[in-house]
Amino acid sequence: MKKYMEAWVDHELVIRGRQASGVERYRRTLKIFINWLEGNGMSTEPQAIARGDIDEFQKWLFYSAGNLKNSSRANKLAALRSFFRYLKYIKAIAEDPTENVPSPKISVPSKKIFTDEDLRLIFSMPDRNTEKGFRDFVLLLVLYGSGMRVAELCSLAIEDIVDNGGPITLNILGKGDKQRFRTLKGKIAIHLRNWIAIRLSQGARSSDHIFIRVQGKDRKALGEQAVNNILKKYAGMVGIKSADAFVHKMRTTFCTDLIDAHDGKCPRCGAKVETINVFEVQYAMGHANPKTTQGYYVMSKKGQKKAIPIRRLSELGLNVLDDKSVKPKDPGAEMLEALRVIASTHHIREYLEANDGKVLKQVEAAIGG
Repeated sequence: MKKYMEAWVDHELVIRGRQASGVERYRRTLKIFINWLEGNGMSTEPQAIARGDIDEFQKWLFYSAGNLKNSSRANKLAALRSFFRYLKYIKAIAEDPTENVPSPKISVPSKKIFTDEDLRLIFSMPDRNTEKGFRDFVLLLVLYGSGMRVAELCSLAIEDIVDNGGPITLNILGKGDKQRFRTLKGKIAIHLRNWIAIRLSQGARSSDHIFIRVQGKDRKALGEQAVNNILKKYAGMVGIKSADAFVHKMRTTFCTDLIDAHDGKCPRCGAKVETINVFEVQYAMGHANPKTTQGYYVMSKKGQKKAIPIRRLSELGLNVLDDKSVKPKDPGAEMLEALRVIASTHHIREYLEANDGKVLKQVEAAIGG
């Protein structure tokens, strides 16, 4: 199997056009599988691998390797599927041992967002009087204001910025090398402009990354884990648990705020704003499918109270204040009290029977028998 590994990696990168980070994870999974086979004295020849071996590997991942999450084992199974499909594609094997192997069921967890107070406190923590603190402050603002994936943020270069002195446009290269543009306005744009000015004053070139290490001689681009640690650091300073502070949560917050802030008025300042449709949000998030975008939206209390606007009812000729509408009979105080009691109990039938049908007759009389 080892002799096919590099050719398979090239196939995934070049022919199928997969991202390098994803292919590298696949490569690591294949190495784990090969080591497991060798550790159990089994052949690593592709032709010798059977469906039962795949099942046993999945069991080992669960019971011995600590891969308790279904999503983790599903990802590893996807890597093996890719490898053996490639071998079948080049006719190195006749049968694919991963074919018809069921993938672990993945339950989609409910998304979480940062509250307004969370964001205010987190943004207030970095010391903007220091280079590192100002970098962290701008990084957090851009992360929230653009909704970028952490990998997209880390790869963002100075030349990816279009700045004409007003709003700033980000040229983002997302998954599958798909290009999209995001606009930053107001103070987020101002602070990013100032940070780039600092980078340029230090001799940075247009091809250099925007967010780099600021301590030590090695001023390389920040990695994904470093960005995550920055968020956790400031979140921890305001009492947010480490497990509740992660970069993807900022992305979910962006998606939710983008929808809510464009729905009549801004939830933060109350100003009237234009509406936004799901396809615009999908584009902003860099999703290929709007169903993926839907999973990022956390229904706000405001959204739960939504109803058809009164003006829309008027447009349809359904004026709820029309005097020509039929009026219900006045039930009287006794009837209202009876209805209140009925509404407050889950045992309506028992209540009616206990009162010898008296209340039931009152209800029937009130609604015209």
